[in-house]
Amino acid sequence: MEKELENKIKKIYSIFNGKKVVVAFSGGVDSTIIAFLAKKSAKKVICCTFYNPIFLKEDLIIAKKMAKEIDIDHKIIEVNNFPEVLFQKNPRNRCYICKKTLMKHLIAFKNKSGFDIIVDGTNLDDLKEYRPGITALKELNIMSPFILEKITKKEIRKIGNFFKISNYNSPNTTCLLSRIPYNEEITIEKLEMIKKSEDFLKRMLKTDVVRVRHYELSNKIYLARIELEKEKIIELFEGPELDIQKIINELKKLGYTYLTIDLEGYRSGSMDQNAMG
Repeated sequence: MEKELENKIKKIYSIFNGKKVVVAFSGGVDSTIIAFLAKKSAKKVICCTFYNPIFLKEDLIIAKKMAKEIDIDHKIIEVNNFPEVLFQKNPRNRCYICKKTLMKHLIAFKNKSGFDIIVDGTNLDDLKEYRPGITALKELNIMSPFILEKITKKEIRKIGNFFKISNYNSPNTTCLLSRIPYNEEITIEKLEMIKKSEDFLKRMLKTDVVRVRHYELSNKIYLARIELEKEKIIELFEGPELDIQKIINELKKLGYTYLTIDLEGYRSGSMDQNAMG
């Protein structure tokens, strides 16, 4: 590992030194690595994962697996009191509202349990995207050590690889709400359609990188904009026509009227591409 990155890690160790640390833990590479580093220097560490039906159950399974791998205490915090406006209006600051709700639960846990600080895995690259949730973190004094020490996603993966953390190169994951355009109502029915469609496409196309962007054109008339890596798009259209028909049949069975493949391919935050302007 290069010297500059080693020095950044030492500074992170100093943040945790002697402290009792709560980690907002999704089980993704960012939160796993920050939890791992905390364990190496903090007095005590616990990973906390939120659960609600709007979150993927497999993400909870992954979080449990990764907490076990890095051998850190793990707590599931169930959250059921999201503001109604989050679902009914799906406002542009949805991520801010959601993050603030979740982190208030974490603060209550920290204060009740006698921990010193709460940290998360937000990294320097996240500042380049539309992430209103970061504002909520700042307002609530949630610490993001990777931002403080200017650590990028690429560097986080290098740290994970160095310490042989199994998910160091895992693809990014985002909550299902990010598949629905702002100002369109969020319902469990829509989230189930998205989840089942993505699960099917992942199995069929043998890939973990799939997004089904969900649009309600009119009452119960839905369009799916499917994002895949460009290599998978080429593979799909060069393959048997039967494979495309299988996708059509399955996603229509799940409730979609119209299906499209996004020729630009998968890109993180595509629903937010105009949000920062």
